[in-house]
Amino acid sequence: MIAPLSVWWFLWFGVGLIGPLLAIPYITLLQAESPSNMVARFTAVAHALQNSAMLVSPMVGAGAFLAHEIGVEGVFIIAGAAFVIIFTLDSTLP
Repeated sequence: MIAPLSVWWFLWFGVGLIGPLLAIPYITLLQAESPSNMVARFTAVAHALQNSAMLVSPMVGAGAFLAHEIGVEGVFIIAGAAFVIIFTLDSTLP
């Protein structure tokens, strides 16, 4: 049985609140502990790993459920769209 929409909403609202509480100290610590001439490289690798994990997770975790509901090709279309959006936004940021 699938949980009601309100349960999912509160769950993802909590994830949205916790995300910045983890990301901001992580980036601050990464910049503080990295050598000054390597900060950009370390930050770029950290963001690349995070983006890669976000792009792979739908196919690993939710992929089985989504594949059953919308088909395997739908999962790949959604993951591909997320990939394009993330890298389009990432390339427009300073």
